[in-house]
Amino acid sequence: YTAVNYVSFAALTSRFLARAKTTPNVDRIAVANISSLLAVMPFANWGLYASIKAARDQLLKVVALEHRDDPRVRTLSYAPGPLDNDMQAEVRASIGDAEQKQAYSDMHSQKKLVKTDDTAGLLCNLLEEWTFESGTHIDIYDIIGLPSQ
Repeated sequence: YTAVNYVSFAALTSRFLARAKTTPNVDRIAVANISSLLAVMPFANWGLYASIKAARDQLLKVVALEHRDDPRVRTLSYAPGPLDNDMQAEVRASIGDAEQKQAYSDMHSQKKLVKTDDTAGLLCNLLEEWTFESGTHIDIYDIIGLPSQ
């Protein structure tokens, strides 16, 4: 799990930046990490997942510092929200924490899970606008506000 979700991300980021920085006529070099609220807030039963997400966020903060003198390079950790996808269905079916199971089930039944196309569009907008601070973590709810209860 760690090799796939952290080590490969770190290696790919390093190789990508080395290649992109030497490519002629490149005005913007973005490294975007799909993060999670769990990278910045602990939840029971999510130890390995949360720690890898936090490690990826931290890596991009370090990369931002290492490239702070190159205005072409920016890194972003983007938390897309609780997605309406297969992983969320698996979580609802298998999570060991009754409170979280109920919360996720309620979000699903109330249609409060985030559509992947919607959150992907918001990420694309962030990258196109190019106004985010390099190394930052942005959650979808920083953009659209918290859903009503």
